[in-house]
Amino acid sequence: MKRNPLVLAVIMLFSVFACQDAIEEPSPVADDTEVVLKSAEIAENDLVADAVFEEANFEFGIFAQYEKVLRRMANYKGSKNLKPGNMGNRYKNDSSITVDLDIAEGGYPLTITIDYGDETTLKNGRVISGVVSIEISAPRRTDGAIRTTTYHECMFDSVLFDGTYVQEFNTGDDSSIVVSSNSDVTFTLPDNTQLHRVGFHTRQWEPLVAGSEEGFEHRIITINGETVVERSDETTWKREIIDPIIKLTDCRYPVQGVVQFSMNESEVAELDYGTGVCDDKAVLTINDEVIEIELQGKKPKADTEKYRNKKNSKNQPGNNGGGN
Repeated sequence: MKRNPLVLAVIMLFSVFACQDAIEEPSPVADDTEVVLKSAEIAENDLVADAVFEEANFEFGIFAQYEKVLRRMANYKGSKNLKPGNMGNRYKNDSSITVDLDIAEGGYPLTITIDYGDETTLKNGRVISGVVSIEISAPRRTDGAIRTTTYHECMFDSVLFDGTYVQEFNTGDDSSIVVSSNSDVTFTLPDNTQLHRVGFHTRQWEPLVAGSEEGFEHRIITINGETVVERSDETTWKREIIDPIIKLTDCRYPVQGVVQFSMNESEVAELDYGTGVCDDKAVLTINDEVIEIELQGKKPKADTEKYRNKKNSKNQPGNNGGGN
């Protein structure tokens, strides 16, 4: 069947315009405010989990350091209720804590199990509950010694966590202590957001050096490594230390170092801990936007008020794209 030439011409003309419209239609552009808030939320969540991980492991590590004392006490008291008396200064109510030792025939491995009960409050106000077991493969200062910490429904303040943390101890060429570690821990935050964090890190503890203005001696701790985090909303990102984090034993917070957050191999934010001064501040950079992070307290927080106000302004009825 023959087609009318005029009809064919009209069809071809419409096809050309349709293609031009498809080519010239602008691609949707991500809202910068949304990107900043999302990235800040990721950093906030990660800092909360990381702070709990650091504080909790400091607490649990004290029992591992008291290994010899616990062994001596076990000879007199049996295997339970072995918490050294001078550790009572750490707690407001220590009656709920029980410590149990399981010692192999040759002395190692040694397993220390700490049961914090439903609630144990430290002198600084932090609250711990749950059970922690620490298996030690060899005496301290033994190259290749392994310490495996397992968390059983532990809660630190209002953050729940379960999983394992494995550390290997070795001596560096300059008499420093090098600790290689891997962790696989799931954190549940107060708003029920879950973070599954799998990390690989090295920590190098330098020999004691002259310390702060008060004249204290301290160690310099250098941290390298990365963590992959999967959130309960299926968001996945990587937390990579791109400039070594520096900690001092006489400062609660990192004093130096840069952490990069990335998703799908693309950087979304950088967290900078500073240039060596002991304070409770860090700086988060997202798309050239600079946000101050307050590290102090139980919940590290990003100063995102102006970005939230900007988002709310855009969402007001009759406001298209935030313009007036």
